[in-house]
Amino acid sequence: RERVSSGINAEYGETITAYSVCNTRSSDAEPTEKDSWFPGYAWTFLVCWRCNSHLGWKFIAVSSSTSPSVFYGVRRSAVSVTTPGQRRDDDVTLWDWQQSGD
Repeated sequence: RERVSSGINAEYGETITAYSVCNTRSSDAEPTEKDSWFPGYAWTFLVCWRCNSHLGWKFIAVSSSTSPSVFYGVRRSAVSVTTPGQRRDDDVTLWDWQQSGD
């Protein structure tokens, strides 16, 4: 059962990390280091660009010497795998394997 939280700690074990995502945007909230899972990184919510549903978190390096400078934590429950023929017009794509070359 998914726990509901207004912060970051509820879904740590149910998160996939990625270096890039598409069709998303950061929430309007300022990134914060408070309760970050990753020391040296601030976080903000990652939401669907269409409906503003919570998809995960964007992590931003606090120092310019930290690498990677940005990465994402995507909630497992926000991910479903489909082939191009199975996609509906209203599906939101987080990764496009053909586009990324993987």
